[in-house]
Amino acid sequence: MTLCLMLALNAAAGEPVTLEHAQYLSDRGERQRAAAAVSEILTDDPDNLHAHALYISVRSGQYRTRDQLVPMYRAWHAEEPTVAASYGLALAISTIERELDAASCDEVDELLADVGGDADYLKQRVLLRSVKDCERDVASIHDAIRALDTPEAWAWTVHRAAIDNKDVTADIARLVQEKPQNLGPLASVVFKRNDRAAKANQKALLAAVEPLAAGDDLRHLHAANRVYASAKHKGLAQTTERLDALDPRLEKREPRPPTDKLMTDIYEANKRPSHELALEDLDRLAKKIPESGEIRSAWQSLRHQRLVALDRPDEAYEALKDGARAVPDDGSAANGWAYEAANRGVDLEEALAAIDKALAERDAPLYKPTSYYTFEQFADGERWTDAAWEDTRGWLLYRLGRYDEAIASLTQASVMREDATLHAHLGLSWLAKGEEKSAFAHLVMGASGDIGEVELTETVMTELKALYPVWGSWHPGGLEGLLKAAAEQPEEEGREVELETHSLIGQALPFDSVDRVGGGDIDFSDVKTVTVIDLWATWCGPCVAGMPHLQEVAEHYADRGVEVYGLSVDGSVNEVNRFFKGFDKPAYTIGFLGRDGFKTMDVSGIPSLFVIGPDGKVAEYFSGYGGDGDNRLEEAIDRLLDAEDAGGAG
Repeated sequence: MTLCLMLALNAAAGEPVTLEHAQYLSDRGERQRAAAAVSEILTDDPDNLHAHALYISVRSGQYRTRDQLVPMYRAWHAEEPTVAASYGLALAISTIERELDAASCDEVDELLADVGGDADYLKQRVLLRSVKDCERDVASIHDAIRALDTPEAWAWTVHRAAIDNKDVTADIARLVQEKPQNLGPLASVVFKRNDRAAKANQKALLAAVEPLAAGDDLRHLHAANRVYASAKHKGLAQTTERLDALDPRLEKREPRPPTDKLMTDIYEANKRPSHELALEDLDRLAKKIPESGEIRSAWQSLRHQRLVALDRPDEAYEALKDGARAVPDDGSAANGWAYEAANRGVDLEEALAAIDKALAERDAPLYKPTSYYTFEQFADGERWTDAAWEDTRGWLLYRLGRYDEAIASLTQASVMREDATLHAHLGLSWLAKGEEKSAFAHLVMGASGDIGEVELTETVMTELKALYPVWGSWHPGGLEGLLKAAAEQPEEEGREVELETHSLIGQALPFDSVDRVGGGDIDFSDVKTVTVIDLWATWCGPCVAGMPHLQEVAEHYADRGVEVYGLSVDGSVNEVNRFFKGFDKPAYTIGFLGRDGFKTMDVSGIPSLFVIGPDGKVAEYFSGYGGDGDNRLEEAIDRLLDAEDAGGAG
């Protein structure tokens, strides 16, 4: 099916549609209707590159259709080579091709070579988007855009000036006349700041759109609506209502499904800087939570995590069990609960039935090729899941005294996955049958690895000490020497540690001071002690989940002079203050970098942790938060402190 035919099928009858209308639908999150709207434009004007850009952007955001996008444009281009430019846009804009290789970069250049006229600006913007992958010269593209004598290019220079935090108040009146659709993107920049220049720009924008919001021009209303959305202005509700009423093509906005809102409320409740506060807010939602289904399972999963962190194991187990019961067809939920049931020795028959059901109904998953997930990674993940479920089943059978069945399940699991905990389970099962030789071999394999469970590790070591004199090979270091030899671990001294790379490693921090939340500033101009910087934001779930751990690190290393700072990259310091309203800030210091923190610290995601040595230079960097058991930060601090102690001793 050609793209023209697909667009025609998408088209709807009625009043002529505009790009502004389609953009508004996209802004409202109605991507399906936005795609249908913009397809009408393309049906009448298939060479409209601006419409193609919006169509590609909208379809790229639709999970179920985005994989079709590049192949669809490629097929269309094969039939009609004159649409080369739109195919080039699809390659360069689409989120499908996460990374462009050298051949794709050359192809984009070739496809866009003949673009000119009023679309030349769009071509340059596409080239700008592919800067990283295609090693393009940013400065030359910027110069090319500035050289274009078009309102679009001029509006882009205003946007760039706002990004550079310059006063653009004198340009806003012209934007209203020539490019009102650019007022929204401009607002998204200036309302992320809170300094003098930004406030002047904000005031001018709000003044400019006030008469637009009072009129009936749909383009102007749309511009005012986008500005009010960025400003979180009280006029947003009114402009939205008037847009919906005035546009004859807009159906009544569908209310948000209650379940979607409830799921959002659950995750918002969990975004608190301490386990206690998160659990309190989650528990306040109890009366709204349905008796079964995914909502209840998600709610109990988050409660379980917080209860575990608060060392309330019995309540944590009940939350885990209830969450699994809420989704009886979810094998992963069943496995998580069933394994804990086996560890505790309770609900064994019910848990075994749940894991048997999960294994019986587990379909063979299909691999869907992507540019960021290889088949080897997919296959490893599926083997891990199969082995984990069989391990749980075997552990339950062991607890029930059904040792032959336990050994069969655990042996099957061990074929799929090499794991210390699994060998510990298998060794104890053989031992329960009286097969000491087989038991000893598996217990050694378990103890020489990382079992990761304190009680199970202690049980394994107790049994090994009893079996070693009879079944163990002599070693001058005794049982501990035997286990160390079995682990084949290199000596700690001289061991290379694989660290993440970052452009700031070996460099001083790119700023001398930042604003302290609550007043004053934080001086980083003369760092003389091991220092941790955590880049975070109030809207970042993993960042907030990691705050209690960061608090523990700050308290644990305080006596050794280690300093810990959490630097926010929120849009404004007011967001941070609201986040901490009603309770004390953590033991470590909170500072504010703002949105520029991403660029300043050269990161694209958070949480991001930087560890600075006593020489004032960044020594190590970590991305992401690994949850319980993620000790990368402590290990990095220990390495720096040990090096400092060794230097002092020398």
